Amino acid sequence: MQRVLSLQAARGFGESSEFVTKRMCFSFLFSIGFLCLLCGFLIGRFAAQRAVDIRAEKEQKLVAGNGLESGEHLLQRTIEKLENRKFDWSADRINGMQGMALQNASKQFLVLNFYSKLWNNGNCLTATIPGAHEKDRYVILTTGGEENIKMVLEIVRDLQELIADNDWKPRRTLMFLLYENSLDECLRLFPDYKKTKIVALLAIDGIPNTGNGYLVSSGSEVVQTTVLASFKDFAGPKTDEITYFPRLKLNIPHSVITFMASPNNTSLKGSHIEQQITSHRKSLVKILISSLWKLSQMNIFQWNPRLMEDAMRTFFFNLTAPHLRPYIEKIQKKLSTITEHGRALNDKIAKILGIR
Repeated sequence: MQRVLSLQAARGFGESSEFVTKRMCFSFLFSIGFLCLLCGFLIGRFAAQRAVDIRAEKEQKLVAGNGLESGEHLLQRTIEKLENRKFDWSADRINGMQGMALQNASKQFLVLNFYSKLWNNGNCLTATIPGAHEKDRYVILTTGGEENIKMVLEIVRDLQELIADNDWKPRRTLMFLLYENSLDECLRLFPDYKKTKIVALLAIDGIPNTGNGYLVSSGSEVVQTTVLASFKDFAGPKTDEITYFPRLKLNIPHSVITFMASPNNTSLKGSHIEQQITSHRKSLVKILISSLWKLSQMNIFQWNPRLMEDAMRTFFFNLTAPHLRPYIEKIQKKLSTITEHGRALNDKIAKILGIR
């Protein structure tokens, strides 16, 4: 090695060498290794940052518009399909289902085959679609009666198309609860811990079987806020009339949707009555699927303080005893403070989540 170095030094810098020294070889290999290590580090860092950015974009889409913005086009597409669908079921056909509503519904669910669990004990039928993010939180649509069950099955078919065509999954678990006798009988089959996991229950009470009338709703204010927003979009003008009727005797956030028949049903005859009934059915299905979709998707449930103000105003109006006036005024002041804070909180949430 010393001879090689001496010969290399003797030849001078201007002459070419036929020999490669160990130092040059090690320097070359070290440089290549360093460059590979640096490139690997930079590529790895870029890939990791890109993964973080993609995850952040997905999270941003999930929370945009309170979790509703990313899938809003799917809801609109479903509503458009409902617009062109016929709801002119004949009374004879519906009456022919008497006593077989749950059996027919169970067969329909088996044909669709998009749920995770189907349970039927003869008087109650439940079908469950698991949520993607909150599997242990339930949004329930419940009803009884042949015509109402038929409308629920229309909604089920639309959700099945959403899942099949768009790989859509609800944020929370959806449950359809259909009953033959009463809702209370079916809810008694639920364990107490599972009832505490129900975040919203939508119940159909009356059926739109008369020409004149309108849809109304009652229930918990948090669920009512979402349902009444759907009323505003899809129900007829008469729904602006305020009609109060009892809530369900449940310690569960809920909303009951029913059909109130007008006293003057004689103004419509024949085919006009059938057209009105069909229109009511279509409006009810739109309200249900819109409310169900929003309640299963939104990140934070919204609350409209005006609902509490209207309810308490009606309640206090019926208290006419003079000795109660001082207490009523104190309660009204407290309620005013609560609703003001509620509106301020809603504004902050809307600003953070980008709710329009």
